[in-house]
Amino acid sequence: MQDESGKLTGVITDGDVRRYLEKNANGSMKSVMWSATATEIMSAVSITFETNQLSAHALHVLQDRKISAAFVVENEKPIGLVTMLQLLELGVA
Repeated sequence: MQDESGKLTGVITDGDVRRYLEKNANGSMKSVMWSATATEIMSAVSITFETNQLSAHALHVLQDRKISAAFVVENEKPIGLVTMLQLLELGVA
């Protein structure tokens, strides 16, 4: 999600969806998800990369935090996404 100025404020991961479903297990998956808003499910963004950060650093952070992707930002606005698979395919490891 982005705020009015375009700054990244949150993301929804598969883990966020699983946790939300577990907290709302009293309804069917369909009814729970169709009534949910992004703000209710999302996590605040904590891992981002600036455009000038080295790809080896990005790979280390992704591995260390056990996440598969993170946004690339410029002036706190998302401009792309980098994934562990992309970095490995480029031979960063």
